[in-house]
Amino acid sequence: MSINFPQSTHVLRNDGLVPTMLLLSIAGAVLILWGVWLVLARVPITITCTQGELVRGTTIYAECPADQVGRVQRGFPAIVIAQKKGGGRTVIEAVVLGLPADNAMVRSAGSVEIFAFPEAPLTERSGLEVRIEVAKRSPLELLLTGEAIAQPSPTGTPTP
Repeated sequence: MSINFPQSTHVLRNDGLVPTMLLLSIAGAVLILWGVWLVLARVPITITCTQGELVRGTTIYAECPADQVGRVQRGFPAIVIAQKKGGGRTVIEAVVLGLPADNAMVRSAGSVEIFAFPEAPLTERSGLEVRIEVAKRSPLELLLTGEAIAQPSPTGTPTP
């Protein structure tokens, strides 16, 4: 035998579902905006060069990974990170000036010549870190190609 709930059925018949539709439309808008960002945003892809050494004024030679130096071209943007003695960091904009293939002055096959644009004279002569931007990709492209997955560092002790 069925029991009739007149108040419940009356509420269900008269409810316009306005709060539910409002929340559903907000969630839909957030998902659409996230999808647009996923396709249209540009994420810089950088390679890290270590053992940067200031040789004269604003010219820096940095050792890049040998397998990655082929991706670098003259004029690519870069940043130089100098560790201060007090523990802080200075970030300096720079540009790639010379590559091993087109510059006999470059020291080794992985050495890249960088021109920095410091606001103040550089005091650190060695131990500079250089990051060179080699490409810009969308987050969707990074996910599809697998580049967004963090790769384990080749240095350090292996974990079991």
